[in-house]
Amino acid sequence: MPSGSTLAWGELSVNDTMLPITVVVDSTGRIRDALYFTVSNTRLIVLDALEEGGRIVVGGYVVKGRQREAFAASFSNMTVDWAFSIQQDMYFVKTLVKYNDEYILLGLTSGISDSDIAVVYIDERASIKRSFRIGCPMYDDFVEKVLKLNESLMVVGSTWCQNVSYVDALLVNVTDEPLYSITVGGAAYDEGLAAKSLDEKIVLIGSSFTSPGGLSDAYLAILNGADLKVLTLGWQSYDGFVDVCKSVTDLFLLGYATIDGKSVGVVIRVNEGEVVSGLLVECEESIVPLAIGCEGEKLVAAFKATSALALVTFNHDLKPLSAYAVGESKFTTLRIRRIPNVRKKVYDVSDRWRVQYLQLSLAPIEVSSSSLNVEVNQLSLVSRPLRIESGEFVEEISLTKSLVHAIEQNIPLIIILLPLLIILMVIITARRPR
Repeated sequence: MPSGSTLAWGELSVNDTMLPITVVVDSTGRIRDALYFTVSNTRLIVLDALEEGGRIVVGGYVVKGRQREAFAASFSNMTVDWAFSIQQDMYFVKTLVKYNDEYILLGLTSGISDSDIAVVYIDERASIKRSFRIGCPMYDDFVEKVLKLNESLMVVGSTWCQNVSYVDALLVNVTDEPLYSITVGGAAYDEGLAAKSLDEKIVLIGSSFTSPGGLSDAYLAILNGADLKVLTLGWQSYDGFVDVCKSVTDLFLLGYATIDGKSVGVVIRVNEGEVVSGLLVECEESIVPLAIGCEGEKLVAAFKATSALALVTFNHDLKPLSAYAVGESKFTTLRIRRIPNVRKKVYDVSDRWRVQYLQLSLAPIEVSSSSLNVEVNQLSLVSRPLRIESGEFVEEISLTKSLVHAIEQNIPLIIILLPLLIILMVIITARRPR
């Protein structure tokens, strides 16, 4: 948030009932505001939220019996400004953004394919101004986040449209005519999860199977016009980046790594397109990275643990400053370990990736709204500091992995020596007494 506070949203279990919540936590870990809201005989799922001038706007979907509808709502000072659901042609609101004097709701709809991107413009009073879908035939498109680029908005997501690789990252300009759209990816499954503008460049991040590092690796793609630079980072299992923020000089990437069967958080610092340093973050529980934000001389990373929300503050050298748990947390300590020689985990795969311009279809969709009777209630939550254990990550490499690594590093020498070894074995066998 512009104030330096953190806005979080999700669900809270109360008497075996899941309630949607929003929480605002300031930079000292103090809970400034916590709300939960309900609709009679209806379950609400919040997928995105934003705050502006004291107003919180949320979007997601509602479940009424077997029926599911997209919804959006606005709250100010415990008062509902407006709340509505969309009866047709929109499955859910995955992300929302304030654009000029309007809000844009983005999600999914059916149309050309089973899954197209739905775009709905509403004004500050929640009147629907226009709505349309973006997609291509036979393939699915999905929206993750929105990138503000100059005066335009770019949808960040994934698509199967090109019919060349399995899945590519997708960028679509939804505010200019004609629509500007490109895909970025290699030959496998490469999903786009977030993006940022950097001078005249676009920084795109996500998870990629087009990488030699593991089953999937985290990737950083830097688009500069027609030029593309792609770096991947990962271990032997599943890895990815989920969010990015920028300071004056550096980029900070938040992601996950799977090490020894356990998911841990990853924070990476990038300077001038090169990985400089990195950290692993873990606790006694499973931990999932959510978001990262830069504010002045600090940055804040948010993680979802099994029993609480964890907020960690770093300086720009990735030195941990403080950590807090929001909710009835059962864990007490965060382990933050520096990754030594992090550049050895980085691969340049620029030659395996490509940028392609994409022709997507745009067509209007008919959406109708119905008011929701939403009740807002104050929520009592606790926040407490966490102990930080700092250290260095020591990767345990098994004998099998060491042997495979040694073979991979010495393949040219093995190719040269193998014929000589065969000849030597033949001579020894021929001279052996019978």
